Amino acid sequence: MSRILKLLITIICINLLFNLNIKSVRAECLSYQEVLKKSIANSFDLKLTGKDIDISKSALKEAKSEYFPTLKTGFNTEYVNDLKNGAGTFSSVGGTFIPPNTEFQNLLSVGLNYNLYDFGVRGKKVSIAKKDVSEKKIVYSQTLRDLKLSIIDLYTQALLTYKEIKIKQDNLAVDKELFNMKQRLFEAGTISKVDLATDAIKVAKLFDDIDNLKIKLKTTLEDISMYTGDKYSGESIEVLDFDDEEYIVPVNTITPVNSKGEKIYQLQAETKKVAYVQTQFDPKKSEEYQIYQFEIEKKKAELAILEKQRLPQFGFYTNYILYGSERSNYMDSFGNLAQTNVSFGISSSLPIFDGFKNSAQRQKTEFEIARLEIERDKKVAELVNKFEKIHKTAQFYNIEIQNQEDLLAKVNNKIEMIDKLDQQKLVNKTEVLSSKEELLSQKLELEKTITSKISNFKKLQIMSEGLN
Repeated sequence: MSRILKLLITIICINLLFNLNIKSVRAECLSYQEVLKKSIANSFDLKLTGKDIDISKSALKEAKSEYFPTLKTGFNTEYVNDLKNGAGTFSSVGGTFIPPNTEFQNLLSVGLNYNLYDFGVRGKKVSIAKKDVSEKKIVYSQTLRDLKLSIIDLYTQALLTYKEIKIKQDNLAVDKELFNMKQRLFEAGTISKVDLATDAIKVAKLFDDIDNLKIKLKTTLEDISMYTGDKYSGESIEVLDFDDEEYIVPVNTITPVNSKGEKIYQLQAETKKVAYVQTQFDPKKSEEYQIYQFEIEKKKAELAILEKQRLPQFGFYTNYILYGSERSNYMDSFGNLAQTNVSFGISSSLPIFDGFKNSAQRQKTEFEIARLEIERDKKVAELVNKFEKIHKTAQFYNIEIQNQEDLLAKVNNKIEMIDKLDQQKLVNKTEVLSSKEELLSQKLELEKTITSKISNFKKLQIMSEGLN
């Protein structure tokens, strides 16, 4: 037992020196707003969705281009060698023209084509492109919302771990003082080695808990670093509380209250107004619903295009041709270029039979629309369920905080009674420290409840942004 006790005391001393060295390092502050701002600026997903918006805008310009006529020019230069020595005649077979002469010839043409009427096919294509732009903007908003939710989860985890470390360190100070008092009692022969070893084990366990919490905090900070691009030190970091909300703030004070100036441990809870806004959540205004609606509307426009493709399409065309030839000199053939003819016309095409391809495409599109509607309803149901759980959790935290406050008030009353007994020398210091230890445990629970409550409120605000 003596060796174990010496080992535990050595561990406590080493950890105490280690913690003192850590406290000498200047703390680095980490705030929620700073983490959120840097995460948004550094997000690859947001940058990708931003490029998707640019791509969809380019596709819209491409769709609108079909409202303009197409203008093209062509130039041909060739040498024709008549193998019949002038005995042939002008003839045309299919699309091939057969000249009877040996000569150099050049042809310059300018042609214009314009889609006169297609029963609204172009309009549907532009409508699809516009909806795609709007959809990509909603996807950007959804990506931003999901990023905010991820950041609030990570920051809440880091804040809870940081607060637990700080409170356990306060608890450790109380337990070490209790251990020192019992060590003096042991040296005086008042208590046994077993009692002293129990307190030593308790202090050592607190050291171990704090070390594990520091590892957990470091891991969470590494996850946050992946979003912000910054590196954080888990040893010297100070995780600041949510700074834009009004909520219950536990205040730990150690003040001399008796005439002798002795330090009496007290813990108070300063209660501020809790900012709770009843949020209105309309699932039809959510990003998920709007994205699926755009996809459904695009598919319906595609279906309309397939139906209109069975109707005739009318186009206008014109060609302007310059022609020049020369039998013996290639360069002179360019000088002989002259206006030859100009033509105007209207073309029309009507598909008669395509092997039921159009029918199969329309049927496939109808099935895709039905599937998207089912997916939309499923996604919205999941989103509503998620929102309701967060909402109910936030309501539960309101009740839990009240319970924690009542419990804390009772513990404070107990401390006050013990303080009075201590002043009157009717109770020993051990009881005061034990009460302080109990009170710190209540403070830890209160801190967790408050932080989780604010985290849930922030999630509600993020999920309902732009939906009211």
